[in-house]
This record gives sequence, structure tokens and C-alpha cells, in this order.
Amino acid sequence: MGIKKISIESIKNGSKSNKMWDQDTAQGALVPIASVNLNQNVTLNFGNIPQTYQDLMIIINGHYNNSGVLVMDDFNNGAPTCSFTSLIGTGSAASSERLTSNGGALPVSTAASPMIANVNSFIIHILNYTNSNTFKTVISRKASDNNGSGTTSLQVGLIQTTSPLSYFKFSTQNGANFFTSGVATLYGIKAGA
Repeated sequence: MGIKKISIESIKNGSKSNKMWDQDTAQGALVPIASVNLNQNVTLNFGNIPQTYQDLMIIINGHYNNSGVLVMDDFNNGAPTCSFTSLIGTGSAASSERLTSNGGALPVSTAASPMIANVNSFIIHILNYTNSNTFKTVISRKASDNNGSGTTSLQVGLIQTTSPLSYFKFSTQNGANFFTSGVATLYGIKAGA
């Protein structure tokens, strides 16, 4: 059994193999679906989500005006029960938080690990979002920083609906709290062949 050689000519002339070079079709490729420029946003809405990917990923990098929370809600314009477990670090202490039955909203930051008035970054991964037989698992990471002080958190959550997700939004839950600048981008993650 030999090792397959890659042609140097194919690299020089730009031709590519779907299995190795094509970032849009390779398994695990992140394909941008939608972006929102943040400017006094209290909500971030993502609708008409294509049902052609394996997972979804949302990356939010933005400045926030206040201390507050961010939740995912209005899943397919509904309010399924959500639960989560969170690990939180402040640089000087570690803690955990658990919520077993929250009506209609999945927190991605909480009072124990809030967004702060400065830089806040999130990576939120929704697994198997088109599956019609299972609840939807969400893994999220958050980092908030204001000149060296802030919080980080790692969270796993469950959206208790078997419906494929085609719409959801993020909400600051308070009209006085909003993103002042930044970008939120929704990506689809390609499934294997």
C-alpha cells in the first residue's frame, strides 16, 4: 500500500481536489450564511436558515455598552424549555451554574458571567440543528474583557424541541443594554459525504 502523491503542477496551476483543497465543500467547512453589523442592537435575528448543513456556528465579536446578559430565544417563533450547565472563570475564582428548566430562552451569558461594558466575544455551536428526532444541543464559549478584568465561561445547553431550527434570535433582555459595534456571523458547518 503506497502513499498517494500530490501533483506539484496541480498546486502551481490552481486546480484542486474537492477532498483536499475546496474549503466550501470539504467536511467541516464553515460556510458564511449571514452577518449582522452591530450598532445599538438589542436583538440579533437569524431567519430562513438553510437546512443543508450538519451544524450551525455563530461568532459574535462586539463592544457592549453595559453589564448584562445575552440569551437565544424565539426558536422557530416558539418557546421550548431550555436547560444549561456553565463553568465560569474570573481570573481569581472559578464557579459553576446550572439551570434545569428555563421557559423559552437559552442563556449564553448570565448574571454569574455577564457581558461587560467593553469587548465581548462568543462562539456558539448548535449541533445537528436539522434533526427532527432529537433535542438541540448548544455548546458556547464567552469571553468578556475590560482592560484586564472580566469573565470567561464554557457552557453546554439543551433546546428541548425536535423541530429543525430555521429561525432564532439573540436578545439582551433589556432595551437599555445593547451592542455598540462589532459583527455577528452565522455559519453552516458542512456534513461529511
